Amino acid sequence: MWQNQCTDETYFDNISQWHLTIFTEVIVTSLEIKSGTSGLQATGVFLERDSQSHGSTDRYYVRARREIILCAGAIGSPQLLMLRCETANS
Repeated sequence: MWQNQCTDETYFDNISQWHLTIFTEVIVTSLEIKSGTSGLQATGVFLERDSQSHGSTDRYYVRARREIILCAGAIGSPQLLMLRCETANS
C-alpha cells in the first residue's frame, strides 16, 4: 500500500550513510576542471557564502573525491558550466 511522505523524510533522514555533503545558500564562482581518463572532469568547486556574523564573504574550495553533482536548475546549471573554469593546464 502507498504511503505519502515528505521528500526530506524519505531521502535525507539517513544522509550520513550516503557520504554526501550538501551546500545551500552558496554561490559557485568557478569549477576546477582536469583531464581525466574519459576526457575533462570536474574535480573541485569554488564557493562563496555571505558570513552572517562578519558581514563579509567567506570563500571555500571543495575538492571531490569521486564526483560532483551539479544541480542549479534549467538555467543555472548551464551558466555554471559556462563559467571561467580553473584548469590544471593553465
